Formats: sequence, C-alpha cells, structure tokens
Amino acid sequence: MTEKGKNLVILAQEAKKEIQRVVWPTRPETVQTTAIVLAAVLVVGLMLWLIDTLLSWAMSGVIG
Repeated sequence: MTEKGKNLVILAQEAKKEIQRVVWPTRPETVQTTAIVLAAVLVVGLMLWLIDTLLSWAMSGVIG
C-alpha cells in the first residue's frame, strides 16, 4: 500500500471514531430548532418586505 493509501485508511478510521463520539440531537430538539429557524426566517422576511414597501412608497413620492 502506498503512503497516500495508508494515510487515507488512517483518516477513515479516525473519522469513524469521531462520528461515534458525536452527541446527535434528539427528535424533539431537532423539531424545536427547525421551528425556531423557520420563525426567524419569517420575521426577517416580513421586516425586509415592510422596509422595501416603505422605501418604494417614499421613492415614489420623491420621484413622482
């Protein structure tokens, strides 16, 4: 086996060990985090829409 091949095998073994040490989130944690992210995206989207609408209205008033 070449040096690169040996390094690849070592890397794969270390990655497997690392994945086994990871503490994966539970289903309720995943659902809660997803809900928070969706709510934040909705709030930011509405704020950007409101700012865009107000600036559009203001520019229409200035330009005519």
